[in-house]
Amino acid sequence: MPESSKFPDFNNTDFNLDEVYTYHVGRLESASHRAMRAFKDDYLKQYGLTAMQWYIIGTIHDSGEKGMRITDISKKLGTTLGFMTNSVNLLASKDILIRLDNESDNRSKHVVLNSSFKKTCIEIELGLREKLKRHIYKQISPDDLKSYIKTLKSLSEINSSN
Repeated sequence: MPESSKFPDFNNTDFNLDEVYTYHVGRLESASHRAMRAFKDDYLKQYGLTAMQWYIIGTIHDSGEKGMRITDISKKLGTTLGFMTNSVNLLASKDILIRLDNESDNRSKHVVLNSSFKKTCIEIELGLREKLKRHIYKQISPDDLKSYIKTLKSLSEINSSN
């Protein structure tokens, strides 16, 4: 490992990638993840939800009326099946999600969004977006945020076995 260096000034867009250590990037990843999670959790607590529960709800919402198998939700969100089963059970106990029989496989269930929660779902999305705009856009331009989202998408598609 090369000799350690001080944390680079990333405000200067002309920084040298050879001077950026993996732990520098890791520190930024960790700090940004915690900040965004806390930001979302703070907003979502008025609905009795965590950010991860919101991601689950949104993923199921996107699946439409047919819903999704818990296994598929787990894969899509990169979590364990046990964690997802517990999360779905909790959200079902809050009447946010409903388990339906899977017509093609009696051993599994499909999970759908409870129709009574759809209005709240839209309310949460619009409120969270507004809060993000008011607070995040003070520090990040919409174009930078778009670039960040595109980068997250690309990074999420990297196969870790390479």
